[in-house]
Amino acid sequence: MKSILKNFEKRIKKKTKVYIVPSKAGLKFIFINFTLFLIALSYANNMALLITFIMVSYFIIQMLDAHKIIADTDLDNAKVFNQFSNKDNEMLLNLSKSPEHSIDQYLQVELISESKRLTISKILKFADNTLKYALPSQKRDRYSYNNLKFFTYGAQGLFYVWRYFPVEINYFVYPERKGMIKNILERDNNSKSQFSEAEFSHYLPYTQGLSSKRIDWKIYAKKDLLYWKKHIDYQDETISINFQHFDGDIEQKLQQMSYLIDKSFKNNQSWKLTLPTCVLPTSKGFSHYKNSLEVISEF
Repeated sequence: MKSILKNFEKRIKKKTKVYIVPSKAGLKFIFINFTLFLIALSYANNMALLITFIMVSYFIIQMLDAHKIIADTDLDNAKVFNQFSNKDNEMLLNLSKSPEHSIDQYLQVELISESKRLTISKILKFADNTLKYALPSQKRDRYSYNNLKFFTYGAQGLFYVWRYFPVEINYFVYPERKGMIKNILERDNNSKSQFSEAEFSHYLPYTQGLSSKRIDWKIYAKKDLLYWKKHIDYQDETISINFQHFDGDIEQKLQQMSYLIDKSFKNNQSWKLTLPTCVLPTSKGFSHYKNSLEVISEF
């Protein structure tokens, strides 16, 4: 049965037609109603026949209601944002048409690709024809989906109604950021020397406004003159983030690299990223930050 349904879905998922079948609860409802109908006929019980008629009417009303939820939902575009694996992620769906009544209790979504399926049921917000869904947690990777399926079981769960929309959803789940003290200062030959944040360069006469912390009090004691120590700042030198310099398994190494990439970006520093499979040359800024995280996500 499952293989038949899969083949059926492959044939129809490029269309936006609405499909409806009874759910398991719906089939039970049909069986009970049909059994009651046969009993009513056998015993010529008008009350039982009336009950079966009412049940059929209720069944049809539920079918139309469930169908309307999907038929009145029309997708304009869908977007999922890049996020770190330990952070909550969201999907935004902009609807060009939505049902008149509230759908947040019944409407569910499934993202589909050739090899993956992701079912999403938790709606965070529904306002101004925009649906915001909470995505379930995912491992670091690149995710691509080419079909989105809206589906519902209706208010009473008697019908399974669904509809497909072709989409292009691509996003990354980055490795969790975890810095380990032993490794965050590792550098290769292209990295900066092991200085503190700054190194002494020369003296300047002290003037008002300069930090008193850098006054050389030894010179003041000898010559009764205030001299201020000028330092060379090494903060802007290149940081090397090399896969081979970190301890642990693959995931632990990537988590530490993710931490250093994020830290370097926030400090406006340049970094060179080295993986066994590729090297990103030294750069900085948001584009380099995004490329670096995407590369380690797919590694």
